[in-house]
Amino acid sequence: AHIQKERRLEPIPKLDIHHGSKRRNMHRMQERIMRKLMVGLLLISAPAAAGSAGERESRTFSPEAIQEISVETEVGSIEIVGIATGYAQVEFLDIAREQCQLTAEAKDGALTVSAVRKAQSSRINCPARVRILGPIRANVDAHSGMGNIDISSISGNVKTRTGTGKTSLRLLKGALTADAGKGSIVGTASSQDVKIQVGTGSVDLKGLLGSA
Repeated sequence: AHIQKERRLEPIPKLDIHHGSKRRNMHRMQERIMRKLMVGLLLISAPAAAGSAGERESRTFSPEAIQEISVETEVGSIEIVGIATGYAQVEFLDIAREQCQLTAEAKDGALTVSAVRKAQSSRINCPARVRILGPIRANVDAHSGMGNIDISSISGNVKTRTGTGKTSLRLLKGALTADAGKGSIVGTASSQDVKIQVGTGSVDLKGLLGSA
């Protein structure tokens, strides 16, 4: 008699689908946790970043006795606008107070404003911007080591010096002396006595009555 042998089927290996799914779920969960942590860190650091822009300080003076305005910044722009109102105002903007010594005082007809490092021996400059609203007839002397200078509506004599930065002059009538180590000098000035010096940069002044 013919005897037929029974063939045994080899068991099909089980695929570890369940464990693979587990691993994927774990990865997704870890990614979600990391995203939440990153969002939390951003929310925590946002106020600190906003505060790092610097502080602001304002001082007001009677303009009657102010005939001279002298301003100095190490790192920061200077803006001076002549106004015909009953006050003179000095604003310090974007101040790093721990690095800066601020001065704004009126004495003997002169308004002296400065934002410089606290210790002369310190290697850390004082970053701060200065904005002044002052008498139209005042004489102005503005000096910035690194920063733009913007002066407008002044009928007194104007002197500017900047190491690096743009000098913008508008509606000036008195004698003008402008010096820029690296930066342009632009604007309008109906001045007869003009002295301009630029190391690296351009000069574009209109309305001059004298020769530059």
